Amino acid sequence: MLAPASHAVRAAVAALLFICVGGARCGASSNGPDEGLDCDQAALHTEDGVVDACDRQACQACVDECGSGCAVLESYPPQYACQEQHTYTLYDFCPGWQNPGDAG
Repeated sequence: MLAPASHAVRAAVAALLFICVGGARCGASSNGPDEGLDCDQAALHTEDGVVDACDRQACQACVDECGSGCAVLESYPPQYACQEQHTYTLYDFCPGWQNPGDAG
């Protein structure tokens, strides 16, 4: 069995993966610089432009925890992370979530 990665290794890997998606600026929002990501902009959207409620909850949990320190990790679905803290995904709020594009 592999030993869990050290906190420093996880933080370094996470730092290498931080990006912004959906035109959002990491560490800034339309509401002010200390409030973090604009989750309505950063969260997944349907083809019709509707914000995915589960992904928005994950984004908002990150913003609530660390404000402007919240960033988006490159993954699908996105992971919202506080540097050296928790990460949140839509599965934390909707464990049975399925990609709407996969339905049919």
